[in-house]
Amino acid sequence: MSVTRSTSNAKDSRKGAASADSRAGKYLASPARMQSSSSLQSASSRRVSNHGLIAQDALRTALATEEIGITTLTKLRTQTEQLNRIEDHVAETDEMLTASARTIRSMKSVSGRLWNWVSKANPKSDIEARRAHEKKKTPVKEPSRRYDVPTSSTKQALEGDSSRDVQLDALSDSVRKLHLIAQDMNSELTVQGRMLDGIDNDMNSLQERLKMQNRQIRKL
Repeated sequence: MSVTRSTSNAKDSRKGAASADSRAGKYLASPARMQSSSSLQSASSRRVSNHGLIAQDALRTALATEEIGITTLTKLRTQTEQLNRIEDHVAETDEMLTASARTIRSMKSVSGRLWNWVSKANPKSDIEARRAHEKKKTPVKEPSRRYDVPTSSTKQALEGDSSRDVQLDALSDSVRKLHLIAQDMNSELTVQGRMLDGIDNDMNSLQERLKMQNRQIRKL
């Protein structure tokens, strides 16, 4: 009886140990499970790296677009300055025609000389009146904005030696600048369109006045 009971106890002990080993094996990392975990970590690292590369590419594209926008805006502002000079030349021509009209009146008759004497010394022409009206109607143009060169954080984001937050901040800053550049370009184009319309009307007026004065001179 004693031997049988001992044998039974030994069997139970071996079964318990085997069961414990089996349960422990579920929680202990097997080589296959360790390899699977390593693969997941590697895939996660690749995803993070890919996100960083995508952010860098987006930032490079935004900065290249920003550079093109600044170059275009600079050219637009140069064109606006050229149109300003054309307006000045038109105004000078207008003044010359106004002065010649007074001279022609003086040459035509005594009444013309009297008219010049009683009229204003420098009466405003239609062109001068229009330009004065435009200046009152058009708000003062804001000074040209200056667009800063890429900051150190932007350069760091481009080089990839930065966190995702730094990259996103640099991209957000570049998009903000692009928005400002687009606003300034729209303002320049609006101003230029108004100036071109005015110059076109003024040139037509000058041509008509010049034709009329030529006819008057031929009659003298």
